Amino acid sequence: MNNQIIVRARGLIFDRGHVLLTKAHKQPEYLYLPGGKVEVSEFSQEALVRELNEELGMNFSLDRFICCLE
Repeated sequence: MNNQIIVRARGLIFDRGHVLLTKAHKQPEYLYLPGGKVEVSEFSQEALVRELNEELGMNFSLDRFICCLE
């Protein structure tokens, strides 16, 4: 039994009235909010910016942190 907890950070990116969604690599028929795993000792906000930069190949900065859900 694996008791490991995986924490993910996702972001809403708005541009001119549109929301950015990305396709899942393993299941391209699904769309999701961009983001990914939070590494050990990394803040969710830092992980989100890192993942957005990695996934989308663009430089992002966090404008506003809205909430954290469990």
